[in-house]
Amino acid sequence: MPGAITFDIFFLGLKDPSVDGRARFLQTMQRLTGAPAASHEAALSQPSLALFSGIDRLTALSVVDHLEQAGVRIEIRPNSGSGSRPTPASTARVLPPASQAPGHTPGPAPGGQQVPVVAPAHAAAADVGDLFSADGLGAEDHSLFTCPACRHEQPAGLEDCQRCGLVFAKYEREKLEQERRDQRLEDAISRQNEARIEWVQRAKTFLEGHPIAEEQQAMISGWVDDDENAFLVMAADEGPLVMTSRRLLANREGKTFSLPYELISDVDLGGGFVQRKNRERLQLSFHIELPLPTGNAKSLVWFLEKESAFFKDVLMDWVFARNFTCGSCGAPDLDYRVEGRKTHTRCMHCATDHEIRFDQAVAIPIFHD
Repeated sequence: MPGAITFDIFFLGLKDPSVDGRARFLQTMQRLTGAPAASHEAALSQPSLALFSGIDRLTALSVVDHLEQAGVRIEIRPNSGSGSRPTPASTARVLPPASQAPGHTPGPAPGGQQVPVVAPAHAAAADVGDLFSADGLGAEDHSLFTCPACRHEQPAGLEDCQRCGLVFAKYEREKLEQERRDQRLEDAISRQNEARIEWVQRAKTFLEGHPIAEEQQAMISGWVDDDENAFLVMAADEGPLVMTSRRLLANREGKTFSLPYELISDVDLGGGFVQRKNRERLQLSFHIELPLPTGNAKSLVWFLEKESAFFKDVLMDWVFARNFTCGSCGAPDLDYRVEGRKTHTRCMHCATDHEIRFDQAVAIPIFHD
């Protein structure tokens, strides 16, 4: 077993084979390799082509992340030659930063991230020896290797563990995939937290001009989490509606439940066959039939007191300004569905599935093995 396994990344196709999808692939390859976009056209007609070969784990994680965000279907395989010194014809190499690369200024990655510039598998890799020796990637194997599962020490270079039978190449591949999923999930949560900061500030600004009455604060004290701000309580015959910086809280039939603003598709004021004196009818429609504690519902109706109905525009503003964004590519184009009692979304841009957590009002990406 080598000191550092390397990886090959193979092109399987595009999730979106349209002109836009092909353009995203070519632009991403240009950013990753520094080579002109046109030089990667041939890859589009060659499924199973090795886009990159012999790259280390950290580089592979970054390359895979950028390709998947661009909607590229890929397969990662441990390099069969891991542990031996790579050959220039088949090795991807990490190039110097743009500031050190004469005559080359690669475009920035989405979100301003620094993209590792990597030579494609078919490119000539000049100074490969220097690059690999500098990072220690091409060093000779150590004489002994410790199994990561059972800690058994054995000669380096074996395909599987002499004691527990762990297949080292498979272990490294699964470890890489898990690291990639963990990183994407961390990035998704980070983006959501940044968005929350803005909505918390909006809620605080509203409270400065419209403080919640003490009796209302006492009523909702157990409903709101510490990291969200309740800023408006709307009284209704069916039970109060509480707007917070994160979600809409409703209490009906003695049961309190969470309604993420992002799942509300329409806000309808007035209308309906039933009218009540000194009340205004409010109907909320949802993108899908929601599995609520009071039963499944595609819409719900409240009869608001006149004073509460005065703030209907605030509710509409928050509902129509909020959208779940894809935890993988950041696109706001999500399709909704319910499986069992779980609400899921799928990004129509990169096909990443998400699970919606009602209490947190977030869409968490699901990364399949």
